[in-house]
Amino acid sequence: MISSISSRGTWYDITGYIMPGFVAEGVLWLTAYTLGFAERSIAFARVVWTDGGFLCATVFVAFAYVLGHMVNSISSAVIEKWLCSKRFKDAADWYNRIKKEGGPRAVEIESRVEKLFHIKADELETFDVLARAVEYLPRAFISGFSFLSFYGMCRSLSLLCFLALPSVFIISFKGCTCACEHQLVCKIVVGLLACIPVLISAIAFGNQYLRFVKYYADYLASTLLCKGENEPLLSATP
Repeated sequence: MISSISSRGTWYDITGYIMPGFVAEGVLWLTAYTLGFAERSIAFARVVWTDGGFLCATVFVAFAYVLGHMVNSISSAVIEKWLCSKRFKDAADWYNRIKKEGGPRAVEIESRVEKLFHIKADELETFDVLARAVEYLPRAFISGFSFLSFYGMCRSLSLLCFLALPSVFIISFKGCTCACEHQLVCKIVVGLLACIPVLISAIAFGNQYLRFVKYYADYLASTLLCKGENEPLLSATP
């Protein structure tokens, strides 16, 4: 169990914090480049790339980890709690999907909830299911945790793609060499075209985030059907 928890923590650190942190460092560098620090930004990148040793790499990874935590928190507040709050709630609402689906599976899950927790299924909180999974279904909990890791990563990457849009536009706008009479229009069009792949990436990561939220919620619901290791025998609802 200890090794499983250690693996779970390491996996989430990499996917949820370090990987988005690396992207955040790239966005910060891109922002500095567009704000008039082009020469210093390029010089810094060359030093890190060519002369950076073990200490530099360690600082780079550590800073990425810290940035990853910040981005994760900000993306949760901006995307999960604000912009996509309704869509997030719908994706996480496994019980409503089970009710609409109906059938023997829905009846069995509702019955299991009452026997396991002695409450109605609509009163069950996500942490109730998580606590049971950790205690009695550690392997299933570790497997389901991958969905949580990926949805946190995708949410952060979606936010970072949106934050990179202004820099991408400015760099493309300034880099356009058009000298025709419609020079300004051409520069704007080039800038907007350059933003399209970044915007598509932001939307794709956002969609993937909501998909993994749904997968994670539905996976937790499925654990209710499993008999846990060393779990006490079910008793009737008092």
